[in-house]
Amino acid sequence: MELRRIRGYSILAKGDTPTIINEETFFVPSQSDEGKKYKVTHFETWECECLDFKKRNLACKHIQSIELFLKLRSSQESEFLQFTDGVAQNKVVCPCGSAEVVKRGTYRTTTEVKQRYKCKACKRRFCPDLVKRTKVNGQMITLIMDLYYKGLSLRDIKGTIKTFYGVSLHHETIRQYVLRFTEKINAYTDKLKPKVSDRLQLDEQKLKTKSEKEWKWCWNVIDEKTRFLLANNITNERSIFEAKIVLDKVKPLIKKPVVITTDKLASYNHAIATTLPTATHLSGVGLMSQHNNNTVERYHNQEREFDKIRRGFDRVEEWQAGHRLFHNFIRGETTPAMKAGINVAEGENNRWLTLLKKSYFKN
Repeated sequence: MELRRIRGYSILAKGDTPTIINEETFFVPSQSDEGKKYKVTHFETWECECLDFKKRNLACKHIQSIELFLKLRSSQESEFLQFTDGVAQNKVVCPCGSAEVVKRGTYRTTTEVKQRYKCKACKRRFCPDLVKRTKVNGQMITLIMDLYYKGLSLRDIKGTIKTFYGVSLHHETIRQYVLRFTEKINAYTDKLKPKVSDRLQLDEQKLKTKSEKEWKWCWNVIDEKTRFLLANNITNERSIFEAKIVLDKVKPLIKKPVVITTDKLASYNHAIATTLPTATHLSGVGLMSQHNNNTVERYHNQEREFDKIRRGFDRVEEWQAGHRLFHNFIRGETTPAMKAGINVAEGENNRWLTLLKKSYFKN
């Protein structure tokens, strides 16, 4: 379903706006046949003429695109998507926490005039918008990051922002925004310590880079009970030395003896015995056995889908830390971070924006 949603986003990102016949009937352009359109109806339930819907009776990419289109249109009409970083009920609060603020001048950016404020408590002048020296503001930045880590390409994101908000961004600018603010948020979240259970899963997989024309080994350590991704790393080999690197990242988080399940890779035996001597190592686990690596394998599937949609990356290291951030703190109704006792964004609609604010005010 996640992949169909991403493909639905892509339809709109390309500029293929659905045709509205009435409140219940729509036509969505085919992505493979230029002259063809699929009829989508919504009476009591959603239905589509495409083969995917007829075979599986699931919300296909055409239905997903209509749902997103209607949601965005409704939000624009009610001004929910006016990208401002103001606090709820238009109450501006100083970074020091005081609400005793007054307006004090303005300044102009390339896209708008922004209001400055002065805090009566700390005498600080500030602007409620978090990000500086960017063409867009904080909420737009977080929308870009969300679309990126959900699988849209840089050019698809560029098309989406231009179609729905009239803002022109170069795809390289979007990439730089993602890298810059992912690093900023990670600097904050890396200081948060999860509650680690007594069962960990460790595994590695191969990912191919586009420019370097070679395979990289991607190592991941995940908490079996909370699904919190504790550490990951990228290496060229998978020897004992490389296995120790990722285990060294996990070691400060472990406060009690743990059970670590792995596959039959010989490097794990010596690496675990020397790095975590109190841990119990279960090697050669199987898919259907009592002790397995299914949780970390499911995370690998997410990485593969991310890799497949983008058809390879120039540098895997550029997105790996951000994908870990997305998995731990953003994805799902109840995130792995919440299960691990980290509730920094619990109950928030825009978890990206909450983390971005905390990264500025807590660092």
